[in-house]
Amino acid sequence: MGRLPLGRLVDEMIDAKVRIHCTDNGKVIEAHVLNYRPQLFLEVACQTIKIRMRYKEDTKVFFGNLMGREFTIKEDALPQERKEYKR
Repeated sequence: MGRLPLGRLVDEMIDAKVRIHCTDNGKVIEAHVLNYRPQLFLEVACQTIKIRMRYKEDTKVFFGNLMGREFTIKEDALPQERKEYKR
């Protein structure tokens, strides 16, 4: 089964570094993007732990839970699309 063509932004987001916020203790941690679907879900890895985050449309925030703690990231905090280099 091959990869579905999801656009350049999705492909460039994979392995990008993002900072997610723990709402329980106020800490901000770095994570790597594993999978991303705009306005649907974001999957990140923090060290060796995977966190799947769902999108909440009314607040434009991705949120997910891990071991009883809630993690969030605002949609506008995600890396923006890079411009393609042209000669």
